[in-house]
Amino acid sequence: MGNRHELPFLKDPKAKFSVWKVLKDAVGKDLTKFCVPVYFNEPLSMVQKVAEIMDYEDVLVQANQCNDSTQRTCMIAAFGAAQYCCTVGRGNKPFNPILGETFELLKPNYRYIAEQVSHHPPVSACFAESKDYNYFMDSDTKLSFKGNSMNAKAIGLQHVRLLKHNEHYTMKRPDTHICSIMIGTMYIEHVGEMTVTNHATGEVAIVKFFEEGWGGKNKQTIEGYVYRNAADAKKKKSKD
Repeated sequence: MGNRHELPFLKDPKAKFSVWKVLKDAVGKDLTKFCVPVYFNEPLSMVQKVAEIMDYEDVLVQANQCNDSTQRTCMIAAFGAAQYCCTVGRGNKPFNPILGETFELLKPNYRYIAEQVSHHPPVSACFAESKDYNYFMDSDTKLSFKGNSMNAKAIGLQHVRLLKHNEHYTMKRPDTHICSIMIGTMYIEHVGEMTVTNHATGEVAIVKFFEEGWGGKNKQTIEGYVYRNAADAKKKKSKD
């Protein structure tokens, strides 16, 4: 017998289904405590999903080798923004892992491990290390249902340590909107600001994720700036 290269499926994954029948009781509730049918999920768990950001770990290596602190802050912001490209065309949610479930990824230049550390609310935590950096984060998120859309607000921060420069960065992420759930074609967009803080130098990068407007205006558009400190960033924001 030959090897099987793909799994069979009994239901067309592109088939339409009535989301309203499933979500009508979830209006105004915390969706972390709401069970959805299995066909809402893509075939991987959250501890695997959070590993996708490591596709861009080479940016962290380059940042650690850079001698300009402003450029390093830009690179960390670029690393943080890059993680959202993997959501294009992916409307389904990953499975919630069981409490204590782990996922390990070993590469020649880094190692990564994630664990499900909370069941209610579901939270995955991960840690990656190499000779250039340490990276750690958790997936703690507050979900809310708003009629034809869902909003996911990240609560936990992402952290990066550049070992050569002994610098600690934190990243506060933008909101994620799952739009047109019941009417129209469902899509995901990221809206708001990502704030990257270099706690060693005080520099702050603000990356703005624009909401898509009529006719696709500002679709998948981001804009970012680096400031000398949080006070300068706040001053620029107040002028805008």
